[in-house]
Amino acid sequence: MASITSDMRVGEIVRNWPETMEVFRSHGLNLQCGGTHSVAFAAGKHGFDLNTILAELNTAVGAAALPKL
Repeated sequence: MASITSDMRVGEIVRNWPETMEVFRSHGLNLQCGGTHSVAFAAGKHGFDLNTILAELNTAVGAAALPKL
C-alpha cells in the first residue's frame, strides 16, 4: 500500500489518488496554487496539524485500495 509523506506535493497526491481531494477540502485547501507545495508547507501555511492530515490522507488511500464488496 502506498504511503503519503509530508514532503510529497499536494498536486502529485491528488493526481495519484483523487480520493484525497476530499481530505484537502475538509481542511480548507484547494489547488489554486497548482498543487506545487508539499503537504508540510500547506499544513504550516494553513495552520492544521501535519500528523492529522497525513493520517487522514493515508486512510483515504487505504480505503480506496480496498476491494468493493
